[in-house]
Parts: sequence; C-alpha cells; structure tokens
Amino acid sequence: MYVIDGTLTFVIDETTSEISAGSAVFIRKGQIHAYENLTDEDSSMLIVSTPGLNHESYFSSVANVLNSGDEGSRDQNVRALMDQYGVVPDPAASH
Repeated sequence: MYVIDGTLTFVIDETTSEISAGSAVFIRKGQIHAYENLTDEDSSMLIVSTPGLNHESYFSSVANVLNSGDEGSRDQNVRALMDQYGVVPDPAASH
C-alpha cells in the first residue's frame, strides 16, 4: 500500500506505524492488518494486490454498500461481502 496524500495509521500484526505520503507498507497474505486516517486532512493511497484474487471487486462492492445510505443494514451487508470474498475479520477487533 502506497500513501499518495496525507498520513495513514497502519496496524500490521499488532505493530502500529504512521505512514506519510511517498511511503509504502507491504502486507503479506494472512497478516492481520488495518488502516485508518486519524488526521483532519484527506488522504489517499494506492493498493496493489498480487495475485489479484478479485480484491478490486471486493473494494468496489464495499464502497457501494457504504455509499448506499442504508445505515441500518450496512454492517450486515459488509459482513456478507467479507464472507463472499473470503475476508476474515480480526476477532479481537472492537468494531
């Protein structure tokens, strides 16, 4: 994951790092990871996933759910997409 703009906070296998524009992180298959923008500034990043494994469709589908405005079933719909695409949430995650 390459940070294009802003600063993102990454957690990879319980290690937290702030990654700024122009820097990248590598996440191996199966590593527990998360990322979040904890600043007041916008951020963007480029994600390269090899082999592709249809991750682009997963992220597009999640974006559609999040942008649908249907907050009542949003979490349930995202979980269904995670199941469909084989994305396994960290059981220790608080949300």
